[in-house]
Amino acid sequence: MLLLAGCAAAPLQPESDKLAPWTTSLGDQQPEDAFAAVYRVGAKRLVFVAAKHANRTDSLTFRTIDDAFAHFDFDAVIAEGVPTSRGSNTPSVIAYAQTSKATRDGFVEAGETAPTVLGAIKEGAVLWGGEADDLDVRSQVAAGGITDADLLGFYVLRNIP
Repeated sequence: MLLLAGCAAAPLQPESDKLAPWTTSLGDQQPEDAFAAVYRVGAKRLVFVAAKHANRTDSLTFRTIDDAFAHFDFDAVIAEGVPTSRGSNTPSVIAYAQTSKATRDGFVEAGETAPTVLGAIKEGAVLWGGEADDLDVRSQVAAGGITDADLLGFYVLRNIP
């Protein structure tokens, strides 16, 4: 998924009781393709783009990202796949997106990262990564009693449909 954040939010109250455990039934209710949702608190908006990972400029994912940038002004953009610890406007991520040009058939090596990063630059928005570092994840799950072997098993098995 991809998260595009517009404006800093006013004080929000978490409602964790509205979170549902993931089940096959819940998964069956989810959209099959990319979509966007806009959340609003006063004049502030958070635009969430859920991407179906894509590498083609004619994909719904690319169109949804482009539409978000066309319809909203962003102060900040959070891109999936980039560690937050790299800081804002990471030069290597920006360079990767800028050099990942579409081929004649519309293939983009950087996938949806390219229009996300390029859109943020064009908007003058601050670009952040949205991923926790692996060592931070490991320490948090270890604190909860999860072993390294179980964590490795999770990373392996989550990629098997």
